[in-house]
Amino acid sequence: MTIDERLDRLTDRHEALTQSVEILTLDVRALAAKVDTLTGTVDTLAGAVDALSGTVDAVVRVMEKTGSNIDALVSIVTNHQQRLDRLEDI
Repeated sequence: MTIDERLDRLTDRHEALTQSVEILTLDVRALAAKVDTLTGTVDTLAGAVDALSGTVDAVVRVMEKTGSNIDALVSIVTNHQQRLDRLEDI
């Protein structure tokens, strides 16, 4: 193999490597854009989770208050039933 043939082979390899690097660079940029998009999506989801957490806390407070109100109603009904029972005994 002559020096010219070797130089041609090296030139061909260099061009192939250059093209590979260019393609890889484009792929990395595309992946970086996707990562940025995913980061935005994760941030949006984190905000939604925070909002949902606040909503769940509010629902829990309402349920606790409802439980207290039901307990109070049970007490009222029990007292009322006891009065009716006493009236029936008279």
